[in-house]
Amino acid sequence: MKRVTAAVLAALQFAGLTNTAWSQSGHERDFIAAVKSMQRSVAPVMCVRAVQPQLQPLPLQQTPAPSQLASPQLQPSVAGTAFFLTRRGDFVTAASVLANFLEPGALAGCTMMIWFTSPVDAAGNFSTQGFIVALKDCVVDPDIDAARCRTIGDLTKAWGGRFAPVPVAFEDGQPDVGTSVGTTGFILFDTVPISSRGHIGGYQPAAPAAAQMVLDWPAGAGSPVYDSHGKVVGMVAQARNLILTTISVASTSLVLSRFLAAHPIENK
Repeated sequence: MKRVTAAVLAALQFAGLTNTAWSQSGHERDFIAAVKSMQRSVAPVMCVRAVQPQLQPLPLQQTPAPSQLASPQLQPSVAGTAFFLTRRGDFVTAASVLANFLEPGALAGCTMMIWFTSPVDAAGNFSTQGFIVALKDCVVDPDIDAARCRTIGDLTKAWGGRFAPVPVAFEDGQPDVGTSVGTTGFILFDTVPISSRGHIGGYQPAAPAAAQMVLDWPAGAGSPVYDSHGKVVGMVAQARNLILTTISVASTSLVLSRFLAAHPIENK
């Protein structure tokens, strides 16, 4: 019996069905669960402008009828990603995302908002809601491309807490180079969260307590970088070099934690 068991184990090892394979399968399940959780912790930073649609030209001296006067249409513009520290509405994003709302940014003068979409119910219904953020109340550190803001309204009280997010947790340590990590964020000017996975390619500087990590795939500014347990290990910063389109640079959780400790959240 022992010989048969040994032979079976050898065959399983050759086929790749060993305990290692099963642990990798569990690791995959952990990552999928982490992605689902992170989707409840992120939101797009955006503005919504009223845009007057262009009308068809009318013959000279003809006055348009009231039905021909189109109403302004709301045009959403996504600037980046935020992820939440509290259910009340405190969040972190990249300082470069906020810069879009200042002169000469593309969204200068537009009111900054956090945009939520509720889950689709059994009948296929869902709703969206925007919450205003006061740009002047944000705390910014451009050196690490980080900003801490909060929504004006308390998300736990608005709509019975329906849009209150799930706060993230930070990883204290520094994962090894080559560790699998993921990002979830809003890219391509869309309000659908896109999740991707890759590896930590290196650190800058290449030493413990590094300020930045390099990821081996592109990701949107302000997106959280997290491990298979769903803990945040960094935040994607704005690309500093447009040639580097196949990688991303992120501030590590170490510098983010220091930034947040220096600017604690006020309970008001």
